[in-house]
Amino acid sequence: MGGWRNGTVGLTQSLRLFGGSALKKPRIRRVVEVALCCVLAGMAGESAAAAATTGLLRVTSSPALSTQVLVDGQIADSWGLNWLKEAPGTHTVCFTHVEGWTEPPCQTATVNVGATTTVTGSFTQRGGLHVFT
Repeated sequence: MGGWRNGTVGLTQSLRLFGGSALKKPRIRRVVEVALCCVLAGMAGESAAAAATTGLLRVTSSPALSTQVLVDGQIADSWGLNWLKEAPGTHTVCFTHVEGWTEPPCQTATVNVGATTTVTGSFTQRGGLHVFT
C-alpha cells in the first residue's frame, strides 16, 4: 500500500499498526486519525497546522486498471491515487476510458478536515463477439 505523494505511510496502514479494540470506539478512532494525519504530514515536511486544514482523498478503480483519475477536472494519477491531500469540501472524481471496459460515471466526494474519503470507480468489462463462418 502506497503513501502520500512523497512515499510516506498511508493513514489506514498506520491505523492498522495500532489495532486493538479501542479504535472501535468512534471518538477514540477520530482522535487517532487526526493525530496520525498530523504526524504523517510532519513526515512529509508540513506543519501540523497545514495538516489540520486538509483531508485525504483515496481513489481506486475496481478492478485495478490503468485509468487516469481526474479530481475537479485535473489529472491526479493513473491506476488510482494514494492519499491525495485536498481542501475540505465537495470534489468531482472521474475516470478516463480504458479499452475493453465501460468507465463509471463521475462521482462526488466530500472531503472533511483530518478525515479520509474513499472513492471507488467500478468498471464493467465489455463482452466480445466472435463470428465464425
